[in-house]
Amino acid sequence: MTAARVNITLDEGAPYVLGLTYKAGPQQQPVDLTGCGVLFEVRGSLPGPVLLALDDQSGDVAIDALAGKFRVTVPVLAISALPIKAFYRCDLLLPGAIHRPLLRGVLAVNQWG
Repeated sequence: MTAARVNITLDEGAPYVLGLTYKAGPQQQPVDLTGCGVLFEVRGSLPGPVLLALDDQSGDVAIDALAGKFRVTVPVLAISALPIKAFYRCDLLLPGAIHRPLLRGVLAVNQWG
């Protein structure tokens, strides 16, 4: 599965919330995410070191497994530490340590929020 390419802009001084419903099949029904996790990473360059990593273990990602929904919250302090332009990825972590890429793109920080 190829990740969707979506560029996002975060405003400095405000948290950023990314909410998604994971759907599949011809009817695009929500997928039960029981046993799954979510990983959101930001890098300054590709390839490059991870500047920010958020997941359901850190408390910055909330998962409503039965509804197939998750919400990533990028805290204000984390945003203020990011460069103006970076790259992000958001992966679904399936049982068995399988990463399913969901989103990728450029992450811009609007310093004038």
